[in-house]
Amino acid sequence: MSVWLMCLKKVEKLYGLQRGDLLVLVDPLDNCYSESVNVKVLNFFVDLLSGDLCPDLKQKIQTKFLSIDLLCLSKWLEKRLVGCAIDASKGVSCAKASSIALRESTMNFILCLVSPHDMQSKELHSHLFEAMLISLDTTFILFDIHTAKSYSHFIVQLSRGESLMKPLLKRTIALMEKLVGEEGLLQGLKFLFGFLGTVLSDCRSNKSTLEKPPGKPFLAIVLGLDLWLLDQ
Repeated sequence: MSVWLMCLKKVEKLYGLQRGDLLVLVDPLDNCYSESVNVKVLNFFVDLLSGDLCPDLKQKIQTKFLSIDLLCLSKWLEKRLVGCAIDASKGVSCAKASSIALRESTMNFILCLVSPHDMQSKELHSHLFEAMLISLDTTFILFDIHTAKSYSHFIVQLSRGESLMKPLLKRTIALMEKLVGEEGLLQGLKFLFGFLGTVLSDCRSNKSTLEKPPGKPFLAIVLGLDLWLLDQ
């Protein structure tokens, strides 16, 4: 058992859960720029959410994140899954990617929150997915290709079902249009072409990993992607 859990058990024994709220450990992260602190706190919650020590904790955290508007949630996730863009007087001058340890801790934390797939978990799943889509452009335009690939792979991991894949494909095409003509962004463009090619190949071979067969709206998007790619 980790030191964090041992300490928590002692706290619970002395004061009881009724006298404290573990959510107080989440709120300070909003303005915490220490990656090591973020990693420790997120890993601490992963330990808790993976066991039966605090059965009501997951619901409380889910409710908290559902109450955060998409833009703010997007910034919270971007800071941990991608990194920080440093603003200069004449725009963004550089970007600092987050560490692999912080990305992995954040991914594990998110995956714990969205499973198993009860009603509130599904609602949070969609909320997190929409928030992550907002940062997709920033990730590919400002950050290195390795960071962008990691972020993109995690979004794909979350995009289960037609309802989430459709907006991901639309957002991807819009992003590709922004990357065209920018020599420094060609690696990202190449990667996104590969992603679209994989999706189209899966749909054509009827081996899509989606939870249900593509419906007419999704097929329309796929056909549109075919035409778009042929025109390029």
